[in-house]
Amino acid sequence: MSSEISTTSSGSGITCIRAGWVIQVDEENSVIPDGCVVWDNESHRILNVCPFSELPADVEVTEHLPKHAIMPGMVNCHQHTPMAPLRGYSDDQNLQDWLQQYVWPAEAKFLCSEYVKLGTELSVYEMLLTGSTTFVDMYQFPHETAEVANAAHIRCFNGESVMDLGDGTIDKMIDDGAEYVNNKENRSEMVTPLNIAHATYTVPKDKLKRIAAIAKPAGTLVHIHLNESQAEVDDYFKQHGESAIDAIDEAGLLNDHLIAAHCVHMTDEEMARFAKAGASAVHCPRSNAKLASGIAKVQRMLDAGVNVCLGTDGPCSNNSVDMLQEMQYASLLGKVAGPGMNPKAVNCYTAVRMATINGARAVRRESDLGSLEVGKLVDMIAIDLGRLENQPVYDPVSAIVYTNQRSVTDVWIGGDRVVQDREVLSMRKPSAEKIAHYQKQIAEFKAEREAVAAAQA
Repeated sequence: MSSEISTTSSGSGITCIRAGWVIQVDEENSVIPDGCVVWDNESHRILNVCPFSELPADVEVTEHLPKHAIMPGMVNCHQHTPMAPLRGYSDDQNLQDWLQQYVWPAEAKFLCSEYVKLGTELSVYEMLLTGSTTFVDMYQFPHETAEVANAAHIRCFNGESVMDLGDGTIDKMIDDGAEYVNNKENRSEMVTPLNIAHATYTVPKDKLKRIAAIAKPAGTLVHIHLNESQAEVDDYFKQHGESAIDAIDEAGLLNDHLIAAHCVHMTDEEMARFAKAGASAVHCPRSNAKLASGIAKVQRMLDAGVNVCLGTDGPCSNNSVDMLQEMQYASLLGKVAGPGMNPKAVNCYTAVRMATINGARAVRRESDLGSLEVGKLVDMIAIDLGRLENQPVYDPVSAIVYTNQRSVTDVWIGGDRVVQDREVLSMRKPSAEKIAHYQKQIAEFKAEREAVAAAQA
């Protein structure tokens, strides 16, 4: 439990939220029944976390949420936020068919500034309502995504996604990514630029080396897809005579600034290399299950010392960007990932850590984010555990992970309330007219392609 800092401030200078439970996600996994979180309204940093019975006499409770648990805001470490207009566009496909036959053709047709902004608005709105306070994004048009994130007051780590389209544009993508990262005007309280390589199978090793050469002197994070499907792993080795992890290591990317999405198919030796390098693996259980990519051996990675965090993947492969659901799937699938069945693997406390402090560690902000401790910034959510489907509550962490039903009611980011009683305060609802416009066009595009494919069959 966090040590107490005496407070002499009163009135509007501080905020004190009292709740049925405070889930700190500190080293001891402390849970405080009838607890309080107190913060300074100027610095937006936590002054005190304590039981209500120990609250200093000069501190008044600003708000009491007796049936709620409050916990750190969740860090969604792998997203493709602009892909929301493709939600439900192509279900029940394997990864490569999904990408090559559906997603990439649709993006080639519709990708533009307006599309990216609308998709980001849709995703961000949903993320706020479901308790994400930070997300790591991988897509094009990073300025548009950053604009939405800044306006909505949500933390965003993003950049220019680099991949070889076979049209000679990859070097320009790398240059654009470098410009985005190195231009200080793109950095704000909410937005942190990073470098992105789509995957080892879409970015040749010499280009990975270029990205590493850009990222290292700038000290920026690098985000990449890695070992998502067994076919990807096998095909890469067959074509190159080495593993994808060998490639990123030789390129200079396997270090503590690497955020690698998926990591579904990892050998014990590769897990050990990841842990030694300090690289982070992003588990995306729902997307990996939906695309039949496999189940990551999360407990083995954790036991090997790998920092494993959570991500939803995009709303096209997952159909949801709800991190509460992602925690539940991570815990449940972790118990059957093998070798052998283990009901104690990836327990509910571990799942919460993956969604919070491990994510903060992945983006190198663990000193500020990821737990409710004295001195940290107030990125915090309130979850209603008073609803019938959550009763009875013997352990609030168990209730959050195993019985969640989109029950986030309130969200604070940097001490500012962005969701109150399930209403988003920091942005308007995305335009229903624009959503319908793209839905019609995308549906017609899909129908035309399927008609052509049927005629050629």
